[in-house]
Amino acid sequence: LTYSTSTSSSSGSSGSGSGSGSGSTGNPNDLDWNIVSEEGETRVEHVELHEVNNLKKPLHGVFNGKAVDIINEAWKIKLASNAKPINTGGTIDAYLIPKANAGWEGGYQGSGQNLDNVVIITLKGTNQLVTGYPAGTWP
Repeated sequence: LTYSTSTSSSSGSSGSGSGSGSGSTGNPNDLDWNIVSEEGETRVEHVELHEVNNLKKPLHGVFNGKAVDIINEAWKIKLASNAKPINTGGTIDAYLIPKANAGWEGGYQGSGQNLDNVVIITLKGTNQLVTGYPAGTWP
């Protein structure tokens, strides 16, 4: 996927109505949710796909609650712990952040097991969110 940092919506939040913590707050410590995919999908719309099980995928992390809220809480944990990104060798930074009961393992091969981490992916060296989802470990 290719991403744009377009901020075409007036509030910086998606049209999905979730909005909690979405958009750029101007605080460099907060996640920047303004990236939009080439297909026009906002980050809020994207992470909200992890609020329901997707049986078309073999494995799919499903949040126990509102995706935006859980991701923002996990980002605060990351900041407080001064967690460093996992070296992906690419154009992204990936963080595996411990967060009890973040979600569960769905998908058609999913075990339903509890997931106690949140993966947050940002553009390398930035706070610009690409995605976030509940996980057991880093792949």
